[in-house]
Amino acid sequence: MNTRASASLFEGTDQGKTESSVGERRDSVRQAFGGPIWWISPNDERFQQGWLIERSSSGLAFLAKGKAVPLKGIRIKVSTTDPSDTDRQSREALITRVKHVHADLFLVATQLKPSD
Repeated sequence: MNTRASASLFEGTDQGKTESSVGERRDSVRQAFGGPIWWISPNDERFQQGWLIERSSSGLAFLAKGKAVPLKGIRIKVSTTDPSDTDRQSREALITRVKHVHADLFLVATQLKPSD
C-alpha cells in the first residue's frame, strides 16, 4: 500500500454536520474506503489486522475477524501502514460501536482522537 495514500486517511478536510439515512447525526461526511488497517488494544502485544470500509475526518469504521475484537468504550491505536514499518503513522481512537455481522466478523466504529 502506498504510504502517501495511507497518510491521507487521517487528514480530513470535510466539515459540517450531515444526517445519515437512519437519522444519525455526524460531524463530518463519511466516505467509502477499502484497504487494510492495523489496530492494537492497550494490553495487547501485537497488532491485529482488519479491513477499513469507511472514513471521515473524525472517525473510521472497519471489519474485524476472529475472537480478538476490541470492545466498545476502549481506546485503541490504529494505523493504515504495516506495523512492521518503523515509520508508521498511528492515531488513537475510541471504539464507539461494535456490531456482530456474521459468524466471527464484526463491524467496529471509532472516533479518532484529534491530532495534536
